[in-house]
Amino acid sequence: MQPRKVALLMNCYRNYPFTEALARIRRIGFEYVELTSSETANDPINVHRTKSELSEIQNAIALAGLKPLALSGHTDLFTEAAPDALIKKIQLADFMGCRYCNTFLGTPAPGREDAVFDTLSKVQPYLKKYDIHLGLELHGTFAIGSSLARLTRKLASTHIKINYDTANCIFYGDTNPEDDIPLCADEVGYLHIKEKAGKRDEWNFPALGEGYVNFESVFQALNSAGNPSPFSIEIEFTPTGPSSMEAVDQAARKSLRYIVEHEFHLYK
Repeated sequence: MQPRKVALLMNCYRNYPFTEALARIRRIGFEYVELTSSETANDPINVHRTKSELSEIQNAIALAGLKPLALSGHTDLFTEAAPDALIKKIQLADFMGCRYCNTFLGTPAPGREDAVFDTLSKVQPYLKKYDIHLGLELHGTFAIGSSLARLTRKLASTHIKINYDTANCIFYGDTNPEDDIPLCADEVGYLHIKEKAGKRDEWNFPALGEGYVNFESVFQALNSAGNPSPFSIEIEFTPTGPSSMEAVDQAARKSLRYIVEHEFHLYK
């Protein structure tokens, strides 16, 4: 059995102090983190930072005893500026030591319906150059893995696969992951393991084990496809968010315990 790498998405601690969040994540028991990068200048990790500033962040991550696994760098792939913007995210992922970079596709624009394929074709050489694996996240209009797999199969790139979000297919796509992922397991390159509670279109993403996502079937499908892809645990709570850092700690600790107890971190 080969263990899958499991990270915690830093976005779970959004709006809380970055370095303190790092320390808490390590104390909970995580070894890896998925970093987040937005276009806002006040985000700790973004393409506007100098190399010196980013090196300080690298040091903080190392001092906390953590390793960067992935970078969540959402970029609207339908815009004219998308290729350059995504290349910068790929370069940022490489600089931070991440071998995975995840993005949503964005919103289709009139007259640019085929722009995504063009954007991804243009960034492929950079993915190969830096050996970065790009994950196209189930999100918004593109929330069903079996549909998104048609794009990744057309691209036929070992560096561009699906980032399968186990709750987004329910929330955005009204589709159960246990019905969907067997149809695209061979095209999954990364996962966001996220729980879903409440109504299907309700923003309610609690700790693992507190909802109704059939994680057993998700990992069975991956194992049947011989797919040992790593994943991040993502907790987005409700629209009010967590009440404190301690509340995030509790949810993250419970989620990691759930993964360990069910042996979902092992590739069988």
